[in-house]
Amino acid sequence: MTRAIVEVEILIITDSNVNRERVVGEAGFAALAKVKYDDSSEFQFLFDTAGGTPALEHNVKKEQLDVDLSPIEMIVLSHGHWDHVAGVLKVIDMVGKPVPVLCHPDALLHKVYIAEDG
Repeated sequence: MTRAIVEVEILIITDSNVNRERVVGEAGFAALAKVKYDDSSEFQFLFDTAGGTPALEHNVKKEQLDVDLSPIEMIVLSHGHWDHVAGVLKVIDMVGKPVPVLCHPDALLHKVYIAEDG
C-alpha cells in the first residue's frame, strides 16, 4: 500500500533570527516537521536539536509555541556542528521515549583543526 503526502508543515522552534514575542533565540537551529498523508496518518520528526541552551525547551512551552514533542518519531541531524546537535540528549528526554537519530556516520565525530605548525 502506498501513501501520498498531502501536506508538509515545518515549524522553526529555535534559530538565531527571532522576530516573535515570547520566544528565545540561540545560535542553534531546530525545526519540527509534520508530514501528513492521504490516509490521515502523520509522521513527525525533529530536524536538528539546537545548541543545547534552554531556548528549545523554553520555546516549546504552551505559553510560547505550544509544541508537543511526544509524537516525534525520529530526529534528523543535518550535520555535526554543535549548534545543530548539542540538544539531542535533552530532546530525547523531552520526547519521553527512545527515538532513532538519523545522521551521517561522521556527523558526531570530534572536530578539531590543528594547523601543521601546531
